[in-house]
Amino acid sequence: MRLKPLVLAVAGVLVTGQALSAQAAPNPVVGGAGSDFTMHGGVKFTYDRTPYDKANRKRQGDFLFNRVQLGFDGAIHGVEVSAQYRFYQDKNVIHHAWLGYKFTGNDEARLGITKVPFGAKDLSHGDFNTPLDYLGLEDGDRQLGLTYAHSGPLDLGLAFFKSDAVGSLAGSRAAHAKSLYSSVTGWCSDPNSKKVTCNLALGQYNTVAARAGYTVDLAEGASTNVGVSALRGQLRDKLKQQGKYYAGAVYAATNYRGLNLNLQAARYAYRLKGIKGGINRVQLGGSTWAPSKAFVWTGNLAYTLPVSWGSVSEVTLFNDYSLMNRKNSTKVAGKTVKLANTWLDNIGAAVKTGGLTTTFNYLTGRNLPDASPSLVADNVLAQVPVKGKKSKKEHRVYVSFVYAF
Repeated sequence: MRLKPLVLAVAGVLVTGQALSAQAAPNPVVGGAGSDFTMHGGVKFTYDRTPYDKANRKRQGDFLFNRVQLGFDGAIHGVEVSAQYRFYQDKNVIHHAWLGYKFTGNDEARLGITKVPFGAKDLSHGDFNTPLDYLGLEDGDRQLGLTYAHSGPLDLGLAFFKSDAVGSLAGSRAAHAKSLYSSVTGWCSDPNSKKVTCNLALGQYNTVAARAGYTVDLAEGASTNVGVSALRGQLRDKLKQQGKYYAGAVYAATNYRGLNLNLQAARYAYRLKGIKGGINRVQLGGSTWAPSKAFVWTGNLAYTLPVSWGSVSEVTLFNDYSLMNRKNSTKVAGKTVKLANTWLDNIGAAVKTGGLTTTFNYLTGRNLPDASPSLVADNVLAQVPVKGKKSKKEHRVYVSFVYAF
């Protein structure tokens, strides 16, 4: 598959941004006495070319509708409220919905579907996140519970989440398929053993998360935020607790004028009670499988330039790289082997023109659903290495067009 025309186009334009979170100034909506509300929304279309998909390759890629989103933010007598709903081709989902109260200008509590305070904020720059995102362990993930945040040079976040974003254990298991966020829904023991034990009716429950960071001013226009975070929760079916999961991360985010460098090291593990030898893999959202434990290393770099090229107001270049390694082992022909490493490199750019943000992503990766045939197999994060043969390095071109208002 020859991708030179599109790769050259990406290299020639080289413009980036956080397209998924970009928002233009919201339109005011007049509320009743003591209220102040604004409405916002957006639409997203994508061009997707996946060389490992023969049909897509023959069509020279696909131009697709991705979503329409609508939301509002406001306050009624000092109580804040925010919500957003997204309409996709295959599902309609809640992005977030919470009530909040500010005790001071720097202290706030929120109740509802809110962000999990884990890891570096705004870790990724392009349209694709690290492998942690599949496990619901990246900053943009949300669960259902109560959070507290303190902002300032000292940045603190504390949270207790009773359940995942859809409260699936108390409702329909089909809710996971319609959730925007990943969470563990099952597990299996070693798939190569004579007897494979599985439980595909799990959910994440009673999760406690904490994050602490501190910003140091290095020089004029330069600062670094260093921090640590930890998370621990239960794995349950509808009747009882079946195990637990935990994760930890250390990170540093440095900004110097238009330059941003995010570094993070994270570790996670899922453990089940009474399973001899432990579990080998966990199921995410009812489809993708992942190793039950691993390290994830991230190094993401971006440079933003304010420009005045006609209607173009901002250009940013980015390179996001992540590696998942030191995964749990499995057995092949009676021998213990480590699961193959996963890595992803996303180089690209985007251009901001008013409310429109166009983001170009050129992905190269191995053993990752976003850049491999695992879009069909769905088990590539837990790929067993073949002796004497490396898994194939794959590529993908993905361009998103997001208009926010």
